[in-house]
Amino acid sequence: MAMAAGSTQALPTDPLQLKRRLLLQGGGFALLLLLSFSGTLYWGIAVQRGEDQRTELASWPPRPRPSCP
Repeated sequence: MAMAAGSTQALPTDPLQLKRRLLLQGGGFALLLLLSFSGTLYWGIAVQRGEDQRTELASWPPRPRPSCP
């Protein structure tokens, strides 16, 4: 698949603008990684919690405690 002409911006010639652009791209990538990790972590916790709740409901009603003599 060919890219359309002009679909990518030319790199700025000013070193300060180039540095700013690279920092923004790096920051965006870091944010993307952080969101990906936190979403995966949340999903794993939610799955484990659902399994724990199913296990708890499967053992319902709880066994009666033996009475003390």
